[in-house]
Amino acid sequence: MQQLPLEALVAESDSLGRKIERLRKALTEAEHTHDAMQVVIKHFSDQSQNVVQPNLDSGIDPEHLRGMDLGSALIHIAEHNNGQLRSTTARKLLEASEILTGPHSANAIWTFLQSSERFEKVARGRYRLVDAEGD
Repeated sequence: MQQLPLEALVAESDSLGRKIERLRKALTEAEHTHDAMQVVIKHFSDQSQNVVQPNLDSGIDPEHLRGMDLGSALIHIAEHNNGQLRSTTARKLLEASEILTGPHSANAIWTFLQSSERFEKVARGRYRLVDAEGD
């Protein structure tokens, strides 16, 4: 009679031993994946530190933009930033100069930039001014 509970304990112990081995393998795989991810993260973070970001808020006075239409103002901002335009910075300048007002100013900028032949999208929220002659 006592043999039955002992056999059950041995079987349970064996089962737990197999489970421990499966978990160790899964842990080892997870550790290898984590280590690989750390290498990739380090590579890209080191690489991003070497990229020189242009100064996209070069001290343009919003008052200087007043009276310009949207396209002229965006071109002016890009010209003063080495041909680069960051839509968030442009929106802030255009709102400060009261060229754009209201909750849809970001949409107006996006619509203009998408339809303009003077700007080329280079990344999310970043555009490059294309020369009038076709670059």
